Amino acid sequence: MAVSMFGPRAYGTLLWIGAAALVATCGGITVLDSNSSANATGNGSTSGSGGSLAQGGTTSGTSSGSGGGIRCESCQAVVQAAAVSNGDIAEASGLAASRRHPNALYLHNDSGDSARVFMMDLLGAHLGTLTLGAGAKAIDWEDIAVGPCPTENGSCIYVGDIGDNSESRHDYQLYVFPEPKQLGDSAVSAFTRYNFNYPDGSHNAETLLVGSSGDVAIVTKVSSGQSRIYRLTLGQGGAVKVTFTGEMSPPLGIAMLTGGDVHPQGDGILLRSYTNLFYYPAIDGDITTTLQGEPCAMQIVAEYQGEAVAWTTEHDGFVTVSEGAHSAIHRYSCAPP
Repeated sequence: MAVSMFGPRAYGTLLWIGAAALVATCGGITVLDSNSSANATGNGSTSGSGGSLAQGGTTSGTSSGSGGGIRCESCQAVVQAAAVSNGDIAEASGLAASRRHPNALYLHNDSGDSARVFMMDLLGAHLGTLTLGAGAKAIDWEDIAVGPCPTENGSCIYVGDIGDNSESRHDYQLYVFPEPKQLGDSAVSAFTRYNFNYPDGSHNAETLLVGSSGDVAIVTKVSSGQSRIYRLTLGQGGAVKVTFTGEMSPPLGIAMLTGGDVHPQGDGILLRSYTNLFYYPAIDGDITTTLQGEPCAMQIVAEYQGEAVAWTTEHDGFVTVSEGAHSAIHRYSCAPP
C-alpha cells in the first residue's frame, strides 16, 4: 500500500564512499560517522564497522569518493548551539519545527509526564507550554510532527502516544491540534484524539511521520529484524483507519528506530536510532517506498540517549536532542537541495 507524502523534487549531490569508521573532533565535540555500526558509550567513543553506504557529508560539509548512486543532502559538522533551558524537559522524546513561528521547536517528554508540549527556540530558550485539556493523557508519548491539518486548513501539531515496550497495549492515541497563533503558555481544548490499534496486534513505536500533504505513518521499533510501517488515514470526529504498508530496517547500526521527520518541502525523510541517523531521499512521493530505498548515513554527535530529530523551520538543516535534563541542542547545517 502506498503512503503518499510529497511531490518529486531535486536533491543535492551525493557520491559513494567506503564504510570505514570515522571519528572526528570538532570544537571538542566527538562526531560519529554513521557509516560504522557505532555503539556510543558515555565518553563518546565508537566501535564497529559496516558495509558500503552512501555518505551525506563530512566534517567539512563536502562529499568525496567515486561512482554514481543516490543523491543526498550535503551537511556540515555539528554546531552545538546551546542547551535546553527548561528543567521540566527531562526526557525529550519527540521534536518538530513550527511551520508558523520561525526558529520555534516543539518537544515533549517520554512517559511519566502530563499531556503537554513545550516550545523553545534554537538556542534552547523556553517559549511556552501547550497543555492539552480534559480527555488527553500521556501514557507513552514518543514522537511529534507538524503538518497540514487532516480535516481543515492550516498547520497542525501531531503527537503520537505510540510507545509500548511490553507490546501489551490494546489501543494507541494520536493527538492533533492547530499550531498556536502566538507563542507562550496556553491551554489546548480544541484537539482531536484518534484512538487506534494495529491490524496485526500490539507494537512498540517511536517514529511518527507526517508528510507535506498530510499523510501520516508510524514506523515500529524492534530490537532486531524488520520494522513495520503503517499508514493512518484520519477522518472527521476521530475516525481513523490503520493499514500495514511494508517493512524496512536501517542498513547499519542497531535496529531500534527512535524518531524521524519528513522534510517540509518533500525532499526526503530523516530517520534515527540511538547511534545512527539516516537520510532517505524521496521516491515517488511515497513514505513506504522512500523508507525502503537506499539511505545516506549522516554524521551525528554521540548523545546520551538520542531519540529526537527534526528539520529546522528554515529547512536549512536539522536538530537533534537527547533525553536528560538540560540536554545539548545539536544543530547541523545542510546545503539546499
